[in-house]
Amino acid sequence: IVKLQSAHCDGDTIGHRCCKAHDCKTPLPSHRRHFCPDHAHLTLKCAVVECPADVAAAHRTCSDPAHRALETAYFSRGKALFQLRSRL
Repeated sequence: IVKLQSAHCDGDTIGHRCCKAHDCKTPLPSHRRHFCPDHAHLTLKCAVVECPADVAAAHRTCSDPAHRALETAYFSRGKALFQLRSRL
């Protein structure tokens, strides 16, 4: 019998995937999930920490323009044009 453990590497740290809720030790149901079953309801809340509003459809933030701007800036970093502009 062999023991096998998986680890997650994001380029900065190596470790086991864990729930995004602060100090939660409950294991995730799968590696694609960000919250454990106890905190699954947080998937429907705005990604901005202090915001209690629900997310808008197809977004990770609520409909507040300031929060939407944060989300847009976060995802623009992965775009090729953003990388090209930073090099020029």
